[in-house]
Amino acid sequence: MLQSYLKIAFRSLLKNRLFSIINVAGLGLGIAAFILIFEYVAFEKSVNTFHKNLPTLYRMLDSRPTGDVFVQMAPAIAPLVKKEFSDIKAFCRVAEGSANGIITIESQDKKKSVQLYQ
Repeated sequence: MLQSYLKIAFRSLLKNRLFSIINVAGLGLGIAAFILIFEYVAFEKSVNTFHKNLPTLYRMLDSRPTGDVFVQMAPAIAPLVKKEFSDIKAFCRVAEGSANGIITIESQDKKKSVQLYQ
């Protein structure tokens, strides 16, 4: 039974070649678009999930009246915001692009390097 269905489908594909090519190409494009969208959503949902306190983390952005949004903030903003909002317990600065993402903390007895980006 299945073999006869496959024969009929194959003969129909050969008989209507242009229609079949359009249908197969559309199916391929649809599957490819689904996979790309799925991968994008999976990547976006996986960002920063390694933090144990993820629901309490926030990222500050600078938005201008023109609609531009920047991630670069003035160094004095973090202490000022912490002082103004009592809910903020701590803050962290990320130096993206500075020394290829490596921040070195030097104290009297030890030197520690942390690589932010691989």
